Amino acid sequence: MDARKDAALGMPVVFYNIIPRRPSMLFYAATYAPIERKETPLLPYLSTATSPKNRSVDVVVTSACLKKYLAPEVSAARWGIQILSDRGEGVNECLLVRISKTN
Repeated sequence: MDARKDAALGMPVVFYNIIPRRPSMLFYAATYAPIERKETPLLPYLSTATSPKNRSVDVVVTSACLKKYLAPEVSAARWGIQILSDRGEGVNECLLVRISKTN
């Protein structure tokens, strides 16, 4: 739901490594079709999803997956990461983060 505005502006939205994904996530996505990815590393895919006009991708990810996989990968590549929203608690905590190509 938090990514709707960005999706309406043409920014890609990715559900990353959310297993099992809750069925309500697609309901709240409503008019946009998020892309689901499970593989690591994720940046090779995100590189193809960005463009010179739009250098960012919104990613829905659990806080545990962000900490274990995505944050180290993004940091090593010197891309930017920004937490846009935080919903839930503990193992059910989902974040909406923006990953941006900086180079």
